[in-house]
Amino acid sequence: DNFYDMLKKNRGNAPKGRRHHASKLSPRKVRAIRKSKKSQVDLAKKYGVESSTIRAVLTGKTWSHVS
Repeated sequence: DNFYDMLKKNRGNAPKGRRHHASKLSPRKVRAIRKSKKSQVDLAKKYGVESSTIRAVLTGKTWSHVS
C-alpha cells in the first residue's frame, strides 16, 4: 500500500546529480575526478567533499548517469 501510494503521488523520484539541493559536484567535476590520477583524499580536499563521496563517484555508486 505505501509503495503504491508513493508512486501515485510521484514521491519516488529523488533528484539526481546537480539537481539535488545539497550537491557539491557537477558533471564536469565528476568527469575530472574519474580521469584524475590523484588519491581519493587529495580529490576530496580539492572538491570540498568527503573521500567516501569520491569513492562513490569512482565506483559508480553515485553520478552513474554521467559518462
